Amino acid sequence: MHHWLHQIQELDESTVVATLLKLLARTLGNAAVDDLINAISTASVSKQQRT
Repeated sequence: MHHWLHQIQELDESTVVATLLKLLARTLGNAAVDDLINAISTASVSKQQRT
């Protein structure tokens, strides 16, 4: 576990996110990941509009 955490620290943020999305896709299916990405981008856009 410690080795795994150390590896994650060395990766940049987008790589970590991409890896987590791949694992989610494998576990939950691609449709669930698409829903998640849509929810994140919607939240991101509405957050930007507030500022």
